[in-house]
Amino acid sequence: MRSETIILFIVDFTIYRTIKDIKKEKEKMKIEDKLKKLIEEQKEKSFTDPSQASDCDALGIMISQYLKWDGNEIFKTCYNAFEDANYHSLNEKFEELFKKMNHELSYKFDIEIKLIEKEIKNHGRSVTWKKKTKKEKNKMFVDNLRVDVIATYENHEQDHFSCGVWKSAIKSEKKLIDYIKEQCTDKKGNVIHKDLVKLSLCWECSKEVVDKYKTIQDSIKKNAKYYFENGKEIN
Repeated sequence: MRSETIILFIVDFTIYRTIKDIKKEKEKMKIEDKLKKLIEEQKEKSFTDPSQASDCDALGIMISQYLKWDGNEIFKTCYNAFEDANYHSLNEKFEELFKKMNHELSYKFDIEIKLIEKEIKNHGRSVTWKKKTKKEKNKMFVDNLRVDVIATYENHEQDHFSCGVWKSAIKSEKKLIDYIKEQCTDKKGNVIHKDLVKLSLCWECSKEVVDKYKTIQDSIKKNAKYYFENGKEIN
């Protein structure tokens, strides 16, 4: 009688576990279905040709926007995704690299932009960059802000660079784009912005910085992508 009771208990427990597992699997499927729907909506919203966009492309934008473009939060999300996939060794290097980058940047961007040897205009007067001290240079930049730029050209190789943003350049999108275009140079230092086809920006800053500057907000609304024809922006 006792052995029969034990067998019945095991059978009942197994059935209970099976039902519970099925329920979990169904809940998981519901989440995946909902996420898939949101991913498709993001493709429609963010890409001119949604059929050419991958799920990862759309999901990356969703994560970035949901976390308000906070690099630290995005790092945590990526880290946890790798952990879930058992990429533990990769995560060790990933965390080490991220900490190193944050330490090097320290959100104080001593940027040697590509126009160092040129005279550039700032607030209507000409200034010589190389004559300025490090402290003076830092004062020209917006604190805790950096922009990652991918510049695509008609007749030149695609370029990828990162830079701080001048306080004078953050006043409007036009000033911002003009500022970035002046940094679009070839290997010889020649300005080639007239060959521009597209600028893709990624804002590296906290939500507080985003909330402070309307120019960043306006840029994000258009997914920080700008298109050009004959060097002029296409609206």
